[in-house]
Amino acid sequence: MGQRPVVERPAASSVGPPGPVLRCERDLPIQRNNLPKRKSVEGAVQKSNGKWSCPKSFPGSEFDDLDAYRAAKKQRKERRAAHTGQVRAWRPGH
Repeated sequence: MGQRPVVERPAASSVGPPGPVLRCERDLPIQRNNLPKRKSVEGAVQKSNGKWSCPKSFPGSEFDDLDAYRAAKKQRKERRAAHTGQVRAWRPGH
């Protein structure tokens, strides 16, 4: 077998290839998302009708104000704590 030919490669440059040309540099309009930002507090989001909802915790429920939402969260927390206490009473090893 013969020797492999030596291939000369250009010296590695410390500067990478040029990046993409930005929209503003190409005189194109900048795309903006004009959707209104929904107000969110403690996981609940305000709907367009002014009511609050939390589809993850309370699917299908709407609350008139944040106080009603907070009361529902507190009631749910107490209900879960009571259920956990009952389960632990029946299964003392857990």
